[in-house]
Amino acid sequence: MRRHDSVYIRHIHDEIEFLEENFQNLTYAELTSDKRAQHMITKALEIIGEASKNLSDVIKNEYTTIEWRLIAGMRDRLTHSYDDVSWKTVWDVLQNDIPALRSGIDQILAEKGW
Repeated sequence: MRRHDSVYIRHIHDEIEFLEENFQNLTYAELTSDKRAQHMITKALEIIGEASKNLSDVIKNEYTTIEWRLIAGMRDRLTHSYDDVSWKTVWDVLQNDIPALRSGIDQILAEKGW
């Protein structure tokens, strides 16, 4: 049986909260030197990407302002090219994409009542 989209949206939301709570004040220098932070951040981004891949086309087509394919692509790069991660890209995602994604996920949760 297929899980409901609300489960995957909630997973994405929870990982965004984890990133915000734990790494909001992280500097780029800290990111590039802290292996524990790198591991936790990449794992959270992988979960976000995997959850986005599992969402139905109905949700993806309804919320086209969220770049679902790019999110899934980030997960693929982190998973399959784990030995060649661009920390500059990860930093940009944390600073720019995660806040925007948070807004979109919050909108979905509010509109769907999840």
